[in-house]
Order: sequence, then C-alpha cells, then structure tokens
Amino acid sequence: MTKLERMANRLNGDFRNHLHQAFLDRFGKKLVTRYSFMLDRLVSELPDGADFTLEESMFVVGYADGYAKALKTVRLADNEDRLRRNPDGN
Repeated sequence: MTKLERMANRLNGDFRNHLHQAFLDRFGKKLVTRYSFMLDRLVSELPDGADFTLEESMFVVGYADGYAKALKTVRLADNEDRLRRNPDGN
C-alpha cells in the first residue's frame, strides 16, 4: 500500500469521526455516516430516520463536499505518483 493510499484510508475514518463530533457539538444530535460506492461519496442520516432541517442539511453537505475534494486531491496525487514511477503504465 502506498503512502497516499494510507492517507486516503486515514482520511476516510478521520473525516467521518470529525463530522460526527462537529454535528453533535453544533446540533446536539448523533449522526450515522457511511460511504456509498454507488454515489462515490459519504451519505449521512439521523439514526431515527428523521429528515434533516435545512441548517443541518447544509452543514452535512458542506462537510461532505470538503471530504470529496480532499479525497479527490489524494487520489489525483496517488495517480500522478504512480505515473511518475511507471510512465509506461505497465
């Protein structure tokens, strides 16, 4: 596993934990978050199945967008590193 792959794995776990804590601190509610391979992004919901308020939704969307951008940056760097190490792609 490359250093960048390890960074991506760490980002997945840490980001989710920080989102849960920030949401609990801000709204006093717990949050359930999972990664959706079909959507290629984090999906968050309230444990009781209730809908988010607009403010809660915007908060989670902002966090999820930041996560997606950070993960994309790591993935692009990993691809560039692989190409640099093996320019023929073999």
